[in-house]
Amino acid sequence: MAKRKTLRARLAPRLIWVAKHAPPSLVMAGRPLLATALGAVPGWRAQVEDGMRRALGPEGYSAQHVRDYFRHLADLFTFSAAVYRSGMQAGSLSTVWQHDPEAQEIYREALGRGKGVLMVCPHLIGHEIMAGTATAQVPVTVLARESPDADYEAIKQQWYRALGLEVVYRPRKNSQFHGLEEMTTALRVLRKNRVLALTPDLVQRPGSGIPVRLFGRPVDLPAGPFFLAVRTGAPLLSSFFHEENGRYQLWTHPPLTLPETGNRDADVAAVAQAWTDLFESFVRDHPDMWQFWLDKRWYAWLQGDKETG
Repeated sequence: MAKRKTLRARLAPRLIWVAKHAPPSLVMAGRPLLATALGAVPGWRAQVEDGMRRALGPEGYSAQHVRDYFRHLADLFTFSAAVYRSGMQAGSLSTVWQHDPEAQEIYREALGRGKGVLMVCPHLIGHEIMAGTATAQVPVTVLARESPDADYEAIKQQWYRALGLEVVYRPRKNSQFHGLEEMTTALRVLRKNRVLALTPDLVQRPGSGIPVRLFGRPVDLPAGPFFLAVRTGAPLLSSFFHEENGRYQLWTHPPLTLPETGNRDADVAAVAQAWTDLFESFVRDHPDMWQFWLDKRWYAWLQGDKETG
């Protein structure tokens, strides 16, 4: 039985068609209509609203947050088509997606330590476009997993080239030494004193990740970014972005303080929880920006499925 394609793999060819055939000005003008269409997809609006309610409580979000979520998705799709067609010089990209000057300085100072930098950001809507914006100022590398679908993989490679990002590939999951190989790949990037962008908001099966508390409940997240910070001393920059007055702006917290207790497991757990606290605070302030309200694993976890992952 053929594996079902992800939503992204199904949408990518349509984005390419739009990029090739529709004038950029028409694509941008169609964002409000696309936002309405996305919000009308059967089940999507109800899932987003239910997820926000379960995570944040009935007073923690509003109908406007739900509407803005789909507006941001429309921005993601339209700007993705524009970038695929014209690269990071596309249309109004530079005026809409911006890297905060103060954040740029924090990154430059962190790179000055010579240990590489960990850009640790959740899956916000458009996080790859924002990484492309940042790479104009600092050298950003992303870890990617090769798609088994050759056509989709070709699209992904072109997409990353258009963004101007360096890409290194994760080993396949069925590799005997998958975890060790992935860590070695990440270490090579840091040793080049580059910014390594990582997104650790991926729910894991209990016992297979680092346990943290999120939205008042226990969950396991990937340990990789936090282990790398403790193991290498590379500054871990908790980075986020949100939309305000029609612009998306990347900003970052100062480097997380790395504990030095001599107990590596405890230190990794402490860093992981510190990042998770910042992540939760951001989602509470900007629930419309977190992409994973439509993620099936996170939604199952929010519904109380302890075996999610």
